[in-house]
Amino acid sequence: MNPNKAYTVLVIILIIAMLIGILGFQLNFPIPWKDEASFIYQAISWSEKNTLFSESLSQNRTIMWMPPGYMITLGVIYKIFGISLELARYVSLIFFMASFLIWIYIVKKYISPVAILLVILFFILPSSLVSANVARMDVCIVFFSLLCYLAIIKDYLTIAFGLVLVGILYHFNMVYMSIPLLGGTLVRLHKNKSIKGFFYVNTFELLFLLISSVLFVCYCIYVLNNYADFSNDMETQFIRKLERPAFYHSIQNVSFITLLLLFATFSYFKSNWISLVTFLYSLALFLMYAIGQEMWYAIFYNISILSFFVGLWAMQTAKTKTPLLTVILILTVIFFLKSNRQFSGMSPSFFDVPYMDIATKLKIEGKILEALNEAKLNVKHKNSAQSFTISFSGKGNSIFFYLFAKKNGITLIHDLPETIQKTPVADLCIVIKRQQDPLWISQYEKHKLPAACKYGLITSDRNSEVSFFRIDHDQFVLSDG
Repeated sequence: MNPNKAYTVLVIILIIAMLIGILGFQLNFPIPWKDEASFIYQAISWSEKNTLFSESLSQNRTIMWMPPGYMITLGVIYKIFGISLELARYVSLIFFMASFLIWIYIVKKYISPVAILLVILFFILPSSLVSANVARMDVCIVFFSLLCYLAIIKDYLTIAFGLVLVGILYHFNMVYMSIPLLGGTLVRLHKNKSIKGFFYVNTFELLFLLISSVLFVCYCIYVLNNYADFSNDMETQFIRKLERPAFYHSIQNVSFITLLLLFATFSYFKSNWISLVTFLYSLALFLMYAIGQEMWYAIFYNISILSFFVGLWAMQTAKTKTPLLTVILILTVIFFLKSNRQFSGMSPSFFDVPYMDIATKLKIEGKILEALNEAKLNVKHKNSAQSFTISFSGKGNSIFFYLFAKKNGITLIHDLPETIQKTPVADLCIVIKRQQDPLWISQYEKHKLPAACKYGLITSDRNSEVSFFRIDHDQFVLSDG
């Protein structure tokens, strides 16, 4: 068989195998996460009302803790195909597979076809696969950062800069891609002795930069018009992150960053431009992981290590080929032996399906309707313009009930209140617990939750009995009905 045809067949087989593996999780790995619900609610608002304001997240203002690119993209898709958590995760799957193909193209064209094995190994890690199964924008950033990395390698710096601007509209982490972009600028300065050669751009590059700049400016105007809300959300985020140990307090982090900078400097003086940009790309992804310190950022860590190995591979010469490949192989084995420690508790389960089964969902909906009918008999509530409200403890779980709530005129509240500021906060509270949650009923009673739930509390595991607790003298009392 022709080598190119054999390569194509291999890639197709790998893609099919990866898709089967991911879909084998039934897109239920991991369990629905609160961030997913937050982003999806804004996407739903965009699909239905062309706005990012969602009453499920806030009754007063638009939540601005993340740029709007992902929510708008998902909202447009919802307009066409309808609303579901599964569809949102399919979008992540598409970005994941596109990133995989870009990596395959890069290593085949600029490094070595053999290096494709490294790409495959890093993309099939559970902590990588999870990014294809979560309705978040992290895998979108992997996609845009890879496009930016490829543009820098091809010396399309204007396009790379435009991609940074577009990527920032999905997540602020994209700003770290200015590091390899700076490396690409140094390479162009080295190659072009004239100012004219350095600043040359073609029509397509100029058009792309213009479009991306307009989009970025529109977002900046949006932020300025809502600066108080934006500032409040950013302050909340920074307070939470600053409570964690700084990334430079870790000797492992500092050592790896130093190593990357040393290899990048060596590559520059050796005029090995591919390695230089690759090491700086690895640095950008590692900073996303180390500074962000979120469990979902493990995909950035994996891609950073992969980029480091690819950069080493690109440094090889005829004399160093065998020992360098041996070092890469040893380092890869060590990494994979340690990678099992990542994402503790997030490994896929083939036996305990974390999605809620249909029977349990129908039981919960029945209990909700029971409380809703009781509320309609209440004269005060019947004459009130305010709709019946439901508050969830597991924020991700509320997405399963969105269409049901919409059909019955119910408003979903994104969070179950722990601090009572208003009584009642919701007409009905729902707790769909994870198995490891201890003594959850007493825990919520301790927080005076009965005062926040006007008509009661529905509780359930994802696939077990459903209970309805009514309120009696500020205590939960199990209903016989």
